[in-house]
Amino acid sequence: MRRSALALVLLLAAGCQGDPVAPSGEDAAADGTTSGDSGAVRTDSEPGDSTGADSSATDSSAADSGSDGATMVDSGPCGVHPGPRMVQLTTSKGVFCVDTTEVSNAQFAEFSAATKPSMPPYCAFKTVYSVANPLPSARELPVVNVDWCDAYQYCAWAGKRLCGGAAGGHVVRTGTTVSDFVADSQWTLACENNVPTVYSTGDTFPGGDAGVCNITNNGGEPWAVTAGASCKGVVAPFDQIVNLTGNAGEWEDNCASYDATPDAASAGATICYVRGGLPSTCCVNDFDYKCRTANIITARNAKSPKIGFRCCSK
Repeated sequence: MRRSALALVLLLAAGCQGDPVAPSGEDAAADGTTSGDSGAVRTDSEPGDSTGADSSATDSSAADSGSDGATMVDSGPCGVHPGPRMVQLTTSKGVFCVDTTEVSNAQFAEFSAATKPSMPPYCAFKTVYSVANPLPSARELPVVNVDWCDAYQYCAWAGKRLCGGAAGGHVVRTGTTVSDFVADSQWTLACENNVPTVYSTGDTFPGGDAGVCNITNNGGEPWAVTAGASCKGVVAPFDQIVNLTGNAGEWEDNCASYDATPDAASAGATICYVRGGLPSTCCVNDFDYKCRTANIITARNAKSPKIGFRCCSK
C-alpha cells in the first residue's frame, strides 16, 4: 500500500491539522466543545476543512426508551436501536444498514450512562470508556475525542457494529494499494452510492468555501450531525446519509492487527483507518475526501477533537 505504507506516513501540517494525536487518558471527556485541529497521522497529502450551518438533514424520530434508558429509534427494516436512524442499502456486495448521521454527543452520553458490553481482546488495554457529558450547546455535535474501542463498543451496545467489511466483521484487506484495502468496506460502498461515485456527493469535489460539505467553511470545526443537508448521497436511499464526506472523520473497523492489546503501548502500535477526511482551516487536498481513500491512519487508542464515527449493521 504505497500511499498508506508506514514508510510514507506523515504528520499533519501543524498549521492545518495541529499536533499528532497522542493516546490520551481514559478519563478524557468528549463534550464536543474542544476546539483546535486534529492531530491524526496521515499517510499522504494534506488535510481538509469545515463549515457550520443548516441543521435540516435526516435524523431519527425517537420511538421510546430502552431498558437502560437509551432513546430507541425505529429504522424500519434495519430494526429498533439507540443512536442515529439507519437506512438499508443494496450494494454490489450485499445488503446492509448504515447510520444516516454520525453519532452525536447526546447519543454517546446515553451509552456512557449504560451498562457496557465486555471489551474484545484487542481492546483489553482499556479499563474505562471515554465519557461524553455534553454542554447543551454541544449535544448535537458529533462525539469526538473517542478512541477506536469507544466507537467499536458503542456500536455493539446499540445492537449495531462499527462499519467494517461487507460480509460482516472487520474489513478484509486485499491487494497492495489503499483502494484495495478499502474495497470490502461498508463505508466505501455507502459513500460510492453503488454507482460508483468519487465522493459521497458525486464526482465533483464538494469542498472549498462554497462547498456543500463541512470541509473548509466552518473554521475547522465539526458542525451538528444533522447539518449539511446538501452533503448527502446522490441517489435514493443513499441520499438519506449525510456528512460521509467532510465533518468529523469516522473510525472504521479496518485495522492493521486484531491481536490482543493488553497495554497502551501495544494499542498505540496498532493503526486503524479513519474515513471521510477531517475539517480544516487550510491545505485542502481533495484526495483526502474520496470514497476509496483512507488517507488518515492513527493508533487504536488515540483520540482527536475531529474524529468520531457512525455505525453499520449487516
